[in-house]
Amino acid sequence: MGGGNLAKLYGEDIKSFFERDKNALIMWSASLEDEKPIVVREPTSSLDILPTLCNLFDVEWDSRLLPGRDVFSNAEALVFNPAYFWKTTEGYSMYADFTPNPDSTLTDSAAYAQRYDTIVANKINYCRGVLAHNYYEHVFGENPDVDIVHDSNIDIGLALHNDAVARTSKAAADKAENENSEGSESSENNGSRQEEESLDQR
Repeated sequence: MGGGNLAKLYGEDIKSFFERDKNALIMWSASLEDEKPIVVREPTSSLDILPTLCNLFDVEWDSRLLPGRDVFSNAEALVFNPAYFWKTTEGYSMYADFTPNPDSTLTDSAAYAQRYDTIVANKINYCRGVLAHNYYEHVFGENPDVDIVHDSNIDIGLALHNDAVARTSKAAADKAENENSEGSESSENNGSRQEEESLDQR
């Protein structure tokens, strides 16, 4: 579906897949019927569902072993995908290019983006390690169904990683080429201007 059709569907311009893929998760509990609804407006993803449910049901879990967060906690909001794209409350990054939100209060966007680039890379490397070493087989024992899912995820993960590396490299090369082209045009314009001034003086 093209950008124009998406804009008609959403009622607004869609500038990134973060906006395109917006969805909602509704959780209900009879014990909270008399309470006001809790609405989480920070960026969240499917990775946050398990940690959130674990805390709601008082299930012990190690936050180091899951890449998501409990959305009702004070943990920093972070959404990311295998292509190393990410989004926080301050903005989003695609192809290693960070775009702050219009209402962002950041004073050093470059340092902020570098920090989250590192966090996302570490989380993805961890997730890839879990798959590569079949960590859950170690935890839960051998299971044919687990092995099938494991092998499938390895193939998908590698394909997404290779595609992301290729796209990011191309984006960086295109950006460098555009900057060089602009610099060259600027130099040519300055040279022409100086030559014209020299002729005028004669």
